[in-house]
Order: sequence, then structure tokens, then C-alpha cells
Amino acid sequence: MINVRPANESDLVGIRKIVEEFDEDHAYSHPSSYFDACLQNGHLFVADEDSEIIGYLAYHIVWGNTPFIELIQIPASHQRKGIGKKLVDALVQKLALEGFSSVLSSSEVVNVMGNSFHQKAGFVSIGTLDMVYGKELFYRKEIV
Repeated sequence: MINVRPANESDLVGIRKIVEEFDEDHAYSHPSSYFDACLQNGHLFVADEDSEIIGYLAYHIVWGNTPFIELIQIPASHQRKGIGKKLVDALVQKLALEGFSSVLSSSEVVNVMGNSFHQKAGFVSIGTLDMVYGKELFYRKEIV
């Protein structure tokens, strides 16, 4: 059974294992200190199954009032099982309790799977920005 919950310090080992898998395919990686800060701020969720971390979501509050999902990563062997949606749903529940009315996220324009995920998870496209690595498509999801 897949369990989604706020991360704790012991989860960092499993998160780093996933990061290493993704770092092989991505030019932009995140140092361990990034995940330490997310954990310290309570801005990190994990999905686990049989005590194995099988996905995570990291977010921050930008501009002092806007939640922004920075990373959702799930190993290829666990993708397309609804884990990403469960992570987003857990975050939305937390944000609703904290009084937020929406959450932002983004994906590279060329990331077909990432963009499809956002649309299926109820995010609405709100525009693009030219980034150093290409165009980024931004999304907003209303919290009801």
C-alpha cells in the first residue's frame, strides 16, 4: 500500500537515491542542503511503499504568500500509478488547512509527460517564461 506523508529525516536517504537516478538524465540537480532546508521548513512530502521511498514532492512559499511546487520526482519504475497525484493531494490538503487558495507549479514546455500530469491533476496553464534551459510552462491549481 502506498502511503503519502510529510517527510522526516530518515527519509532523506531514499530521497537522495531518487535524486541520483534523475541526475543521470538532468543537467540541473539539487544539493543535499536543498532537501535539508525543505525538511526543516516542513515543505517536503514522501510516498512510501513497504518502507521504500518511491516519490517525493518539494515546495516553497514564494513572495511570502504563494505556495510553489518545485519538484515532484517518482522513479520510472513507479510512474503512472497515481503517486504524483497523491503527493499533490496531500499538499493541497495541508495548504487548505493553512488558508491558501491556490498552488503554483511548472514544467518545461518540452516535458510532455510533466505537462500531461499537471493537466490531469487539475492544474490550469497560466503562461510561460524563457529560462536559461528553455521555456517553462507555469500552472495554477485552485484549492477548494
